[in-house]
Amino acid sequence: KREGWSLIREGEILCHHQKVFVPDFAFRHDDGRTALLEIIGFWTPEYLEAKRQTLKLFPHQPILLAVAEGVARQATDWPPDVIRFKTALKVSDVLARLRACSGLPSQPDAPKNQVSV
Repeated sequence: KREGWSLIREGEILCHHQKVFVPDFAFRHDDGRTALLEIIGFWTPEYLEAKRQTLKLFPHQPILLAVAEGVARQATDWPPDVIRFKTALKVSDVLARLRACSGLPSQPDAPKNQVSV
């Protein structure tokens, strides 16, 4: 638990007509806010296109997107606020995006802890 956020693996199920999407993680804040995180580390062109199409179905959901640098270089049309990572996703980067989604000020001096993905 960090800054009031709890992490839950595959904690939400999103449905759109016949399509079901289970983001990798859900974040729940003590005050009731929620956000989702999808991590894209493996890719083929078909996989990336299918993932893009799925994400487009849920434009009003607070979905954070973390993309491995190799994937990010192959496709340039990721949202500008995508979290890029090499081999480990930094907790500080995720917290910064959660703050930005919440309209809270950034804390650039936060610890640089990492979570392997």
